[in-house]
Amino acid sequence: MIAQNGALRTFLWPKKFYPLMFPVVMIGLIFIQPDTGGALINTFIILVMFGTTITSKRWLTLYSLLVMIGPLALYRIFKKTNWAFFANSHHYQFQRFVAVYNPFLHPQSSGQQLINSFYAISNGGLWGRGLGNSIQKMGYLAEPNTDFILPIISEELGLVAVIFVLGLLLMLIVRSIDIGFRSNNIYYSSICYGTAAYLFVQTLLNAGGSVGYIPLTGVALPFVSYGGSSIVTLSLCLGMVMSISRIEQHQGLL
Repeated sequence: MIAQNGALRTFLWPKKFYPLMFPVVMIGLIFIQPDTGGALINTFIILVMFGTTITSKRWLTLYSLLVMIGPLALYRIFKKTNWAFFANSHHYQFQRFVAVYNPFLHPQSSGQQLINSFYAISNGGLWGRGLGNSIQKMGYLAEPNTDFILPIISEELGLVAVIFVLGLLLMLIVRSIDIGFRSNNIYYSSICYGTAAYLFVQTLLNAGGSVGYIPLTGVALPFVSYGGSSIVTLSLCLGMVMSISRIEQHQGLL
C-alpha cells in the first residue's frame, strides 16, 4: 500500500519537478510586491533553464511549443481585449494596459509617457537631432535615463543608433546561446541559456514598452539604462558565461 501511494505521488508530481518549488515561491513573492516586470523576467528565465534539462526529444519539442505558443496566445488575447472598458480603473497596472490600447485617448494621464516616447522616436528620424539635443528628456518624458532610454537614443542619434545598440545586445545573446550549445555540461548550458534568456526578455520588455507593443513594465535596457542592480546582475551572469567559455576552451570543446 505504501509503495502504491509512493508510485501515485511520483506519477502526479515527478521528482524532476521538485527543484521548481523554490523558484515558484520566489516568483510569487516578487509578483505580490507588486513587481510584474521582475516576475515575468524570472518566469521566462526559469522556463528556459528548465527546458535545457529535458533530454527526451519528444518532450523537449512539446515543451518548446508550449513556451512559444503560450506568450503568442496571451498577446492575441491582449490585442482582442477592449481595454477601454478599464479606463476608469484606478489600478496602475490596468492603466498601463489602457495606455497601450490607445494612448492618445488619455494624453494627460496613463497615455502621457507613451505619447512622449512616440514624439521622441519621431523627432529623431534616421540620423537623430544630435547628441544632447533631445527635447523630450527636458521634463516631458519621465525616466529618460532608465525606462525610456531607447526613445532618447532614437531622438538624439536616430534609428541607426537604435539598430546598432540592439545589434550589440543580439550578439551577446547569440554568443551566450552558442557557448551553451557547444558545452557538454548541462549545468553550464543552463547558465548560458538562462543568461541569454535574461538579456532577451529584458530587452524585449524595455523596447516593446517604449514603442507601445506591450504594456510598460519599468524594466531597464541591459547595459544601457542607468541603474546599479541591473548592471551588477547582468555583469555577474556574463562573467559566468565567460568563465564557462574559458573552461570549455581549455577542455578543447570550443
